[in-house]
Amino acid sequence: MNKKDYFRSISVLRESFLRNNQLRVQHSHRIWMASFVWADPSSVELIKDIEKQLGMKIPEDLSVFLTTVSNGAILYRNIEDAMTGYSLYSIDEYLEKQERWRRSLGELWLPQFLAIGEITSENRPILFDSSTPTKDGTSCKLMEGNPYDPVKYWLKLSDSFHEWIDHLVSAQGAQYWLWH
Repeated sequence: MNKKDYFRSISVLRESFLRNNQLRVQHSHRIWMASFVWADPSSVELIKDIEKQLGMKIPEDLSVFLTTVSNGAILYRNIEDAMTGYSLYSIDEYLEKQERWRRSLGELWLPQFLAIGEITSENRPILFDSSTPTKDGTSCKLMEGNPYDPVKYWLKLSDSFHEWIDHLVSAQGAQYWLWH
């Protein structure tokens, strides 16, 4: 996949906004207004600096997102309930958030994890597992961390960050990984 195509779904999503970065969303028989917050993109230099501090590489597709789309974001926050949606961390938050989740998850935290955001309503981290790279090496498995379950039972969100974004947009912000 061409790097420029990683986030085509985000471009289409942004074209659908009504006003103030809001979008009318339908889940089952309920319609609600979702809001989004975008930041200016980061720089490649900041990505490289944070990678040195973390002691690990940020997957390519996330790096492309941070440097071309938004340096952190809030996705699908219900304007009537601010405790919903997804928060993607900015580069400036990475060190602090790794430490937060390392402490919170305790012995469940593994050195190959990289917390990149959280599912706001669940107060659970969105984590990369760098021990499970994609075949092309551009990303790795994305999971929902759960402090109440062993890691082997954590839910897989996607095989890659860009795939997760595409599916999230297609599902209008619903937690599609819970669908059976």
